[in-house]
Amino acid sequence: MGVRMKVDVNKEKEKMDEVVNTIKDEDIREWTRIMFKNAPEGFWYTPASPSGKYHPPDERLEGGTFRHSIRAFYILSKLCESLQDVYDENDCSMMQSAILLHDICGEFGRNHAELVRIYYEDVGLKAHTDKYPHIMNMIERHMGRWGKTPPKTNMEWLVHYADNIAANAHLIISANGLLNSILDGDCVK
Repeated sequence: MGVRMKVDVNKEKEKMDEVVNTIKDEDIREWTRIMFKNAPEGFWYTPASPSGKYHPPDERLEGGTFRHSIRAFYILSKLCESLQDVYDENDCSMMQSAILLHDICGEFGRNHAELVRIYYEDVGLKAHTDKYPHIMNMIERHMGRWGKTPPKTNMEWLVHYADNIAANAHLIISANGLLNSILDGDCVK
């Protein structure tokens, strides 16, 4: 049986609100906040990888989807900083919203990317920003070649890359640790 964590949903919601507050475009920030206020309750509890095959160990536990979304947000934000000559504040705000919301229906399984638009349209949240179609496309295409519809725009690809890097961060860190051990001679016999 896997390790269980006691999830403090109120603390997670406070942290998410802090992160959402860093989105610069006011309309997108407020729309994202509304989306989280209407999030499926499972978002706050669901592991990012119920199978245990993917994602860093802390994302495989209860609350892992929340932790994964925050981690992916920080990666995407760093990509936006690096590409500030290419993407303006509005573009980055849309991508930041999309990466925070990309797994919000993750509790529903493999087709979670396609369910986000349906879920939010059912609760009446479609028209809160004119950026809605672009953000939803980024969410629906975040799974790259593993999803139903692969990314088409560079912004959709960046959301996919941030998700993929966050999901594989533990492999990068492990590989770096192994490389350091090799360079230090710890693995040489």
